[in-house]
Amino acid sequence: MGRRVESIQETQRRVQNALGGLLATKPYGTITLADIAAKADVSVRTVQRHYVSKDQILVALCLYSLEWVDAELTKAPTPKSAQEAIGNLMQAQFRFYEEHDAQCWAAFTRMRETPEIAGAMQAAAELWSAHIEALISDWPDAWAVERKRVKPMVGAQTSYPVWLALTQFGRFRYLESVGIATELLCRYLLSSP
Repeated sequence: MGRRVESIQETQRRVQNALGGLLATKPYGTITLADIAAKADVSVRTVQRHYVSKDQILVALCLYSLEWVDAELTKAPTPKSAQEAIGNLMQAQFRFYEEHDAQCWAAFTRMRETPEIAGAMQAAAELWSAHIEALISDWPDAWAVERKRVKPMVGAQTSYPVWLALTQFGRFRYLESVGIATELLCRYLLSSP
């Protein structure tokens, strides 16, 4: 990769991180491109050169989540059971929500209004679906329910609204929420958890 490409990617990452950092302290609707530029230590013109809008920066952050979750799953130890595999999926996804809550909330609340964000969320859902399909294939004899029911159940249980319900409204800590969601899935889906 050439130096120019690396420089462009570095600037884009700084802008994305700036929006992510601002989301931790300000509502999405109040953040301006000038705020993002100041936080990234670049000019507004530089931000505009890379991104057409604030929503486009949020889209880039959503797409970054794909890489982040993949990296988390790669670091996880090889599971010895379907239950461990479900736990690994749950932990990776819930850790992402835990560390990127403000970004997830902004994307979640904006996706109906912004087709670009909805598209990025759909891409993330499709990749997550591939991870779930791999789980199902890796443990073909583990399921107490029809395999076609496993994917939507795991997908729903690992969703942002479920994490939000457990941690924000249920007031469970991160690891407690992982344990609760994993246990519920295993009780329902596995032949012998």
